[in-house]
Amino acid sequence: MHRARSGGLRALVLLALAGSPVDAVDALVPGTKLDVRGAGRRESLRFVAKGRFALPTSRSPDDPTAGGASFTLVNPTTGESYTFNLPNARWTAGPRGASYRYRNPPLSAFLGAHALRVAVRRTGITLDEPAQGALAVVLALGSFRYCARFDDGAVVRDRPRRFTARHAVPPARCAAAGPTTTSTTTTLAGTSTTSTPPPTTTTTLAACGGTFPTCAGGCPAGFTCGGSVILPCACR
Repeated sequence: MHRARSGGLRALVLLALAGSPVDAVDALVPGTKLDVRGAGRRESLRFVAKGRFALPTSRSPDDPTAGGASFTLVNPTTGESYTFNLPNARWTAGPRGASYRYRNPPLSAFLGAHALRVAVRRTGITLDEPAQGALAVVLALGSFRYCARFDDGAVVRDRPRRFTARHAVPPARCAAAGPTTTSTTTTLAGTSTTSTPPPTTTTTLAACGGTFPTCAGGCPAGFTCGGSVILPCACR
């Protein structure tokens, strides 16, 4: 009796695990590395995430070889963002849809069950502030979104024209650019969209600061000012 009950419970667990990738929309992933450099012709962006990732079903509307994809770099504090288009014609699928690869110099991307990688010789955002504080990325394929955020203890270098971070924990939610004015331009990486916040966006917000548990200050829409005993006060 006990053995039969255990077997039934195990079957239910396996069925739930098998069904979870279908229901998942936003995958909040740990960020292994983000390196962004803004220096004119030497601009570059490199993102890496390692873990276990659910992949779109081959030949489904989420398959990037059918519907393409996009990759967005976001400053969650200012709302400044840039979106790179990754059209379907440049995607190829690995055997049995176990991975997807994008090649269209100067942009390349890889999506596999254990790694996500994006590299491009452009940033799209200004990087001219004294510091970024945090940067987030969103890789979108149909209804799938893989989201990472690099802030707090993950930041290794943060100065004008350079942001480097490693080993970030999964974010609480996918980043959103917030209220912006948008213009579209065509680049070597395809048709990309850059979003620049209106002048009042940053000037009307008081900086989030203080010492936990008395964090105080303004944050962009969708974020709150908070911290913990091991994390400083910041917009999250």
